[in-house]
Amino acid sequence: MPPMSGTRRRAAAGVLLAALALAGPHPASAQTQATPPPGLAAGTVRGSVVDERTEQPLARVLVRLADTDYRATTGADGRFELRGVTPGDYTVTVSVVGYALLRKPVSVTPGAALEFTFVLTAGTGTYEERVDVVAPVFEQREPGSVAEQTIGATELQDLRGLVADDPLRAIQAMPGVTATDDFSAEFSARGAGPRNTAVLLDGLPASAVLLHAVEGRDDSGSIARISTDVLSRATLMLGSYPQRTGDRLGPQLEFLTREGSRDGFHLRGMVSMVAAGAVAEGPLAGGRGSWLASIRQSYLDWIIRQLYPDEDSFLGFTDAFGRITFDASARHQVSLTLLAGRSHYEEADTGTSPNALADAESRGGLGILGLRSTGRSWSLAQRVYAQVNAFQNKQPAGLEAGSGRFADAGYRVDFTRALGARLTLDAGGQAQRVVDRQSVFSYDRRVPPRRTTLETWDTEATRGGAYVHLRWQAAPAALLAGGARVDGTTLIHGAAASPWVQFEQQLPRGVRLRAGTGLYQQEPSAEQVDGLHGGGDGLARQRALHVDVGLEQTVGARTRWQVSLFDREEQDVAFASGL
Repeated sequence: MPPMSGTRRRAAAGVLLAALALAGPHPASAQTQATPPPGLAAGTVRGSVVDERTEQPLARVLVRLADTDYRATTGADGRFELRGVTPGDYTVTVSVVGYALLRKPVSVTPGAALEFTFVLTAGTGTYEERVDVVAPVFEQREPGSVAEQTIGATELQDLRGLVADDPLRAIQAMPGVTATDDFSAEFSARGAGPRNTAVLLDGLPASAVLLHAVEGRDDSGSIARISTDVLSRATLMLGSYPQRTGDRLGPQLEFLTREGSRDGFHLRGMVSMVAAGAVAEGPLAGGRGSWLASIRQSYLDWIIRQLYPDEDSFLGFTDAFGRITFDASARHQVSLTLLAGRSHYEEADTGTSPNALADAESRGGLGILGLRSTGRSWSLAQRVYAQVNAFQNKQPAGLEAGSGRFADAGYRVDFTRALGARLTLDAGGQAQRVVDRQSVFSYDRRVPPRRTTLETWDTEATRGGAYVHLRWQAAPAALLAGGARVDGTTLIHGAAASPWVQFEQQLPRGVRLRAGTGLYQQEPSAEQVDGLHGGGDGLARQRALHVDVGLEQTVGARTRWQVSLFDREEQDVAFASGL
């Protein structure tokens, strides 16, 4: 697959217009304290509140001891302090609109000073009747990102589609996104297809395991392998975004899973036109942790068999999700996330073709073990993960028409530190081992049939990368951010450096000007390097230069308009010769 040397594909300018409905803000409450009884030494409860995904401090969040007058709101650094607390047992509640309510039991002893870090998850949850503090009406998950769109759990539920519980259908409804097929969950954005779009789950690349699909074929449908009910939000960044994971030319989509409820056991079911499922959640260790579990089973194949006995093709799937979160201490949180799924397609009447698809099965899963540690001005997230996806297709005589296996295991670390009142440092990296094998065959009409290999590759590679990102709040109305990442792989020769920069300025009438540019690089796939028609390890990395400029304004409490102009120039993009 030779590179497209000297040829550039230029993306046209685009316009994004988004209107979202969210509640308006309320004024923040003032800090109040109670007085302990005479002779009894008071205690102190203090700490910080951070966002689960960005690990950044959250300002103007209400922290209080339930059923008491002890309350405080966090400052710009996310810190709070409750002084003069009478010794005893309490329940701390942490609340802000746009995030699930957090409850945590605490015991205050005479003279004690308790330190906590509360991690809030965006999305729906159990809220108290009175709301004292609000988050911004429209979230900006990545400060300075020009064309970013974030939707929470409620919007994901509304947009996931009536036919199937599919969060990727919600993404297809976003401005700038085009669905490639009515029966496919994949999408393109700004002209970049699925192969050039990064899809993350909790900050880790997960494109290979997030789809139920008939693999090894280009004309099959697909549906997401995860239920919308376990997600807290989805963020789509279309261009000029910080490359924390890298290795994609186009946009980045991240799904963030939520924690289970810590206030009690909850069980609910859901039914769509193609599947039924259930979600259960509850607390662990008296509220020090939580668990969340989900399972889905399709029944469309059963309905078709009952209603249409002459129908000869059927598709079914099963998937399950689980997450456990536990606060090992006030500063350390451990989590375990598991995702698994299986899909099966069969066709009874395949005609006379020896290469018709009669049976296809796909299995895949992902496991993430994470440790999050926080301090007064820093946070550290470490994750060990493994993911695998395998498939096998058969033709009418039961012979193998194709099979493949993708496996990826690695370690990732992300670090954030406030270097001052206006400067924040993000840094991190990952190391991974990837195995990618696939073969596709065809048969002639001889007896016995003779097999021809249409495509095959067997690749093992080690990858590594690191990034650094700085954000400087130059003034209350201006932001400057930039960084770079370096990537290397044993699949091809050489390393890659990818810089980026973003700028944001507040203009009159609440209008925000954002601009950004960056170099984005993607290594060739195993098929492009080691396939029968591959170009070998001498292939160059595919490159894209992004330039973005955008204006945005919030009108009233429920409407926002956004206009983005962009240009993406690609070089050395691999293509299949002869097509």
